[in-house]
Amino acid sequence: MNDLNIRFSEMKNLKKTILKGEYQADNKEGKTWIKLNNNSLIPVEYGSSGQQESLWILNFLTMIMYSASSRFLIIEEPEAHLYPKAQFELVKLIALVANTTGSQIMITTHSPYILSAFNLLTYAGKVEKDQAEGLIAASQRIAPQKLGAFKLEKGICRDIYDEAEGLISSEEIDTASVEMNTLFDKLIDEECNEMR
Repeated sequence: MNDLNIRFSEMKNLKKTILKGEYQADNKEGKTWIKLNNNSLIPVEYGSSGQQESLWILNFLTMIMYSASSRFLIIEEPEAHLYPKAQFELVKLIALVANTTGSQIMITTHSPYILSAFNLLTYAGKVEKDQAEGLIAASQRIAPQKLGAFKLEKGICRDIYDEAEGLISSEEIDTASVEMNTLFDKLIDEECNEMR
């Protein structure tokens, strides 16, 4: 199997994992459905909101792969209604398409999972860059110099990508969890003080 066929196979497997099945369409009938992993068919309109939201992204990425031409694509909040594992698989698919076609892809997100997934693939691109085999498929690794990350806050755009580390600043990934954990720790302290 040549390299391109391997990448198309990777794409198919990633899509199947994200959708928990395969998208199918009957162009003559105008019907679309998702064939679930247990072989049952669900019309797309009855699929989960995560399946419906991600389907357009998956189809668009598939079209870019098959066109084999470089594109500039903006994806707004690809995490919508997806479990964290599916978000990770979607980031791997985005990286696969970008690496295969030379496309540039801009993403807006509020998801710490999406940001962490990009960090993981970028770190793999740094650590495993010269390895054919590795923990992360070579086709899904991101070269650190090809990633940028910015935070829009109060009308100001701020660079949150640490070029020296080749990673998105960890302090920026999940500020909500840090705040909640701080409050949780304070509540535990209160509880312990009441028990004394």
